[in-house]
Amino acid sequence: MRAFGWLREPDQAELTNWDPTTAQNDPKLNGEQRAEAALIVASRRAADQVRATGGDWVERHFDALLAALPPHRATQYARQHLIRAALDAPPARAIPSLRELYPEDPAVAGCIQALEAIGRPCELAFTAFNGRAFDLRALRGQVVMVIFWSGGGGSSDRLMPPLLELARRPGLENLSLVGVSFDRRREVLQEAIDRYGLTWPIAFDGQGWTGAIASRFLIKVLPGYLLIDRQGVLRFRGSGSIVENASRQLAALLAEPPPPAAP
Repeated sequence: MRAFGWLREPDQAELTNWDPTTAQNDPKLNGEQRAEAALIVASRRAADQVRATGGDWVERHFDALLAALPPHRATQYARQHLIRAALDAPPARAIPSLRELYPEDPAVAGCIQALEAIGRPCELAFTAFNGRAFDLRALRGQVVMVIFWSGGGGSSDRLMPPLLELARRPGLENLSLVGVSFDRRREVLQEAIDRYGLTWPIAFDGQGWTGAIASRFLIKVLPGYLLIDRQGVLRFRGSGSIVENASRQLAALLAEPPPPAAP
C-alpha cells in the first residue's frame, strides 16, 4: 500500500513521526489524507512494538488500527484499511469490532461474512489452467493451502522459491497446494508455471481481482492464502509472507489426525 502518495518527498520525511492526533487536525490535509496519515503511523507503531517486545503482528496491527480509527471512521480509507487487517485477524477478535464500528455498512458486512466462513466446510471446484477438473473434495484427508497470487511483476520470484522449499520439507507429505491466479493474461501465468515447474491445480479466469473465486473469498492482498484441514473445513486465512505467516498454522493442522475412513 502506498505511503503518503499524495505528498512530495520532503513532506513524507516530515510526516514520518507524526502522531495520529496531530495528523487528523492538520489543515493541509483533507479527511481521507488525515485518515491515511493516522493509520500508517498506527501501523508503524505496531511494527515497532513487535520488534521491541515480540507478539503476533496481525493482532497488534489490528488493535493499533482500532485505537487510531474512531476519528476517521467515516472515511473510505479507514474502512477499507480496517477490512484488510480484519481479514487476517482472528474472527472472534475482529467480528465484534467490525459490527460495533460499522453496523450497517455493506462492505464491512461482506468482510464479516468472509470471516464467518472460517470454521465451516469449504467448497471449491473449477476447471484448472491445464484444462483438468478440480474439486477440493478429492483432497479430503490432506491439509490444503489455497494460494492467491500473480505470476507477473516479479511477485512470483518472491513467492515461489520459499513456497516450493516449504512443500519439500520432511513431514509435509500430507500438504496439497492449490493456486488461484490473479493474472489477466494466460501467457504471464504460463511463463511462471514453466519457470518454476508448477504442477498443482491453478484456477485462472483472466479477471484478476474481480474473478469469481477472488470475490467469493474477499481477497484484498496478494499473496494470500487459505488453509483447509483434513476434514475440508476452512481453518485459517492470511496474507503477506506466506511461508513465515502460515508455518505455525500448517504445523497444527498437519498434527491433527486424518478423518476416519469411509465404511
